Amino acid sequence: MARVGALVIRQSSNLIAVDDPAVSKAIRFIQQHDDRRVLVDEVACAAGLNRRALERRFLEHFNQGIQTRCREMRCAHLETLFRERHLSLEQIAFQCGFSEAGHLTRFYASVRSETPSSYRKRLVQLEPPPQT
Repeated sequence: MARVGALVIRQSSNLIAVDDPAVSKAIRFIQQHDDRRVLVDEVACAAGLNRRALERRFLEHFNQGIQTRCREMRCAHLETLFRERHLSLEQIAFQCGFSEAGHLTRFYASVRSETPSSYRKRLVQLEPPPQT
């Protein structure tokens, strides 16, 4: 278990534990809905705080805003799907609420500064060669 400031990153579940119950609720909500666009007001409602109060706490705990955190977590979910070679970008886009693969590509590139295709190519290059 690695400790980062007030955060504890648990390797076993890849979850982030936060001492603040409202922030924990918000993170759980975002994780449960990382397959779609999540609105900040939805997160605040799930956390039981107003938007401004939750935004302040996110900045304190993560040094980033709620929307940025949502986008990061959505990209992490997309990367899990990108590793599934049998899924096309069109299938992933549909699964994650994008109307077309181009929208998914633009969203992902705006957050990660690379396209889903280049991410997949990089994964292939990092894989060890098959055992014979």
